[in-house]
Amino acid sequence: MIETEFLKEFKIKTENAEQAVLRYLPKAESYNKTTVEAMIYSVKNGGKRLRPLLMIEFFNLTGNDETPIYPFAAALEYIHSYSLVHDDLPCMDNSDLRRGKPSTHKQFGQWQALLAGDGLLNYAFEIVLNHADFSKLPAETVCACLKELAQASGITGMVGGQNLDLESEGKRLTAEELTLLQSKKTGAIIKAAGRIGVIASGGDENTLRLADEYCENLGRMFQITDDILDVSGDEKLLGKPTNGDSVHDKSTFVSELGLTKAKTVAGELTENAVKAAQALNCDFLAELAKYLLIRKN
Repeated sequence: MIETEFLKEFKIKTENAEQAVLRYLPKAESYNKTTVEAMIYSVKNGGKRLRPLLMIEFFNLTGNDETPIYPFAAALEYIHSYSLVHDDLPCMDNSDLRRGKPSTHKQFGQWQALLAGDGLLNYAFEIVLNHADFSKLPAETVCACLKELAQASGITGMVGGQNLDLESEGKRLTAEELTLLQSKKTGAIIKAAGRIGVIASGGDENTLRLADEYCENLGRMFQITDDILDVSGDEKLLGKPTNGDSVHDKSTFVSELGLTKAKTVAGELTENAVKAAQALNCDFLAELAKYLLIRKN
């Protein structure tokens, strides 16, 4: 698959994921209007839609009609959106910009941003429970997918990783500690995207194992690339100030290994992800890993 073909396919799949996310936007009532507006603002604030894209792609490895996976794909992205809203708050990373636009707390105020994040987290599970197609997905499958979603976003997943991230400020972490942090804060949700896609489509254990392998490597590479962009990226392309990690005195693979070694590690992780994608006979996933390694934002 040559690059131009990949980019065309990537655009189509990203737009499809975008539509899956936006189709479940909440409706405002008189008593919750501003909070819902803040929720919608946060969800609509762009992004690559990487997680829903991955979930749909893994579902399509063994599934046919992809519409049953849409509620889960949207739910995962709403959880990701909530995490960014809270991550930007002054009590965490204190970021005024997100993808070139005011962060939710700058646009709506801190307490509305807090409520918007809480709303997005809870609404994610409402989406699945209100829109899951039980005629196509058995109840036990829906429950298994919800379990993956809850664990990946909770204290043993993303929340646990955020705790590690904040507690590590001002400390020097080992490579093993950094790997654990990244596997929770960033990797858990990405891994859940692959696992839910496979589980919902009825994929076998080998497909699930390869999905884990792909997503674990992709998630680690994605975070290391974020760290690299934080020190060497273009602020205009990133839509936010650089050097945020150094401002908060956080350990990253860049700060601990140096820029050159961090790039080497990211490349090795990409190669691992590509091998897993090839074992799955999915050229798109292989090219996606290569593309994310060289991204500029």
